[in-house]
Amino acid sequence: MGELRDKIEGIGPGYEKRLAEAGIRTLDDLRYMNVDNVHEQTGISIRLLKVWQSMAVLQRVEGIDAQFSEALVKMGITDLVKLVGADPEQIFAGITELQQKGTIPNTATLEEIKGWQDQVLQILFEDRLSKTPDEVKIVWETMTCRGMRHCYERSNHPCRWFFEYGPFHAYDIAVEDMWPLVETGEIDSIYVGERYQIPELLSGCRKSPIMSVGLNPNLRAVTQPRRIYPYFDDVQQYARHFRYRTTFKHTIEKGYYDEHLTNGTVEFEENQPIPLVKAYVSMYREYEKILHALQERMGITDSELSLGEDISYYNFVACHSPRWNMDRETEKGIIGECYHKRRFFLKQFVQSVPKVVILFGKAIMKSFVANFYGAFDENNIPDPTETYRDILSKNNYTMRIGGERIRVIFSPHPTGAFGLYRELDAQNKIVDAIYEEYLNGNLIYDADLKHFKRTKGSCKFCDNDIYFMGRCKYKGYFEKEDTRSITEISDERKILVDELESSAQ
Repeated sequence: MGELRDKIEGIGPGYEKRLAEAGIRTLDDLRYMNVDNVHEQTGISIRLLKVWQSMAVLQRVEGIDAQFSEALVKMGITDLVKLVGADPEQIFAGITELQQKGTIPNTATLEEIKGWQDQVLQILFEDRLSKTPDEVKIVWETMTCRGMRHCYERSNHPCRWFFEYGPFHAYDIAVEDMWPLVETGEIDSIYVGERYQIPELLSGCRKSPIMSVGLNPNLRAVTQPRRIYPYFDDVQQYARHFRYRTTFKHTIEKGYYDEHLTNGTVEFEENQPIPLVKAYVSMYREYEKILHALQERMGITDSELSLGEDISYYNFVACHSPRWNMDRETEKGIIGECYHKRRFFLKQFVQSVPKVVILFGKAIMKSFVANFYGAFDENNIPDPTETYRDILSKNNYTMRIGGERIRVIFSPHPTGAFGLYRELDAQNKIVDAIYEEYLNGNLIYDADLKHFKRTKGSCKFCDNDIYFMGRCKYKGYFEKEDTRSITEISDERKILVDELESSAQ
């Protein structure tokens, strides 16, 4: 007997042969068939095809076999949504009645039926997740990670180290639909008490052709008490913040802060407006200087090249700290959790596939080279033990992700090693390398867009079934847009992430 005869009541040898001629040979074929098309090809009635399709769908649940799927369809339960929404006691009564009439040979217990419904919830969740692009899934995964590690993991979990710092002042915005989110804090912010920082996403456009990579986000509030951080109470607000974050964060206006400061302690009333001002981040402004110098080198006077649009930035580890000074065992545990297990960096890296990566400082250079050792050109692997003078004199390193070439640029840190950065003329050497990529056609500037074209691939980060923050202004400006299904793209990215992990030294 074939699978369909064995699994679906009512399909005999004749029907099975006609279905096979139409390409329907398995339960999966039956589940996902176009009923109208199969009807035209086989002559089998639409009513009968729909009944069989429903039986096949219900058999996705472990424990629901041919007889139980037949019984459920007779009761009007024709899909998983109806099954999970039905009263389990009524299902039990219906199956029992059909068994007593001899329609089906066996019955199911109430506990088994409830177990079916529990399975359906998981199946429906996984179905929804499979239709969600990776760049959207990771928003929720990252946003909730610190809370999950704190509430559900063991008390000595390494990521609890981050709770040594905080909580810190936090604000929400009074008008949720003001646009863009990063600009609203100065005039429409509400104080919401003290909160711990949640992990960061990649900041900027996911398909920016240039990406800067660091170790982990810096936590300035430890030494700058007027610092205040956004409070995210929904996933769209969180995603939008990191998509449109640019060269500044926020601090509480000094006069207002001082008014509420008594004997070294400051107190603000919750759920009340609080005045904020921009606090420009010196490192972020260095990116703008690089882009401005690049624009001059390209001979373009009216471009809108900017941080967040043409340069994205992210970190190996998503959580904040004022310094990277944990003990070795904790450090190993944090990296294992965030980088290797959760793969937050890797997942966003392979979705972005930038043309150029910039790394500032020896610490991140060592980590990056060690983790991607096998992805570099084997004849030109960077050596973190070399002096910056030697590294900058070369700076022609390349790596590959799935065949895509990436230029990797190393430099002293513009703020952490300002003297060395200036002495070695590092900014101009970085610009030289990026300009070379432009001349070689690896970076493509679009005069109408006034930005670089987006990198190859697909992106649904701003406009998807989970949230909407506006239409992508780069639609049509991708180097090459990937039109395959979400599942195909996701499967390929998983392979790329595995390959990158295996390239570690």
